[in-house]
Amino acid sequence: SYVFGCALNPANTLVATCSFDETVKLWDPRVARAVLTLDAHSEPVTAVAFNGLDGSVLATGSYDGLVRLWDVASGECLSTIFAERAGLSAQHAPVSHTAYSPNGEYVLASTHDSTIRLWHVAGNPCRLAREFTGRRSERYCCTAAFHVRCDRR
Repeated sequence: SYVFGCALNPANTLVATCSFDETVKLWDPRVARAVLTLDAHSEPVTAVAFNGLDGSVLATGSYDGLVRLWDVASGECLSTIFAERAGLSAQHAPVSHTAYSPNGEYVLASTHDSTIRLWHVAGNPCRLAREFTGRRSERYCCTAAFHVRCDRR
């Protein structure tokens, strides 16, 4: 099964990969072997992102239209996020990319309905903070990222 994406945790001690086989694997790069396999979604997994604080939580996205948050140490699913929870009619649009905010409070998820959703994940339950729609593209997936400004003096 081929790999859709990968992410390195902040301590550089784990690599997460997401695959067409609906799983997420956590790898120890020092020994080049998988240390944990998550049966993550019901469709191919297309996105993985560690939280930027300590890498203790992993966000995954999938063609099933769901974003899930995982406890990296235990492999437990902490939360499942879907647009319908926010009262939106996204019909589980496939997720193409996820990104954590540097402070770990938000996850951006871009989907195949030409939308990027900003989810506040620090609280329980997770809630939709903002929604961005843009140019419609039927052929390409979009990615999302946070811009961090550093004031240099």
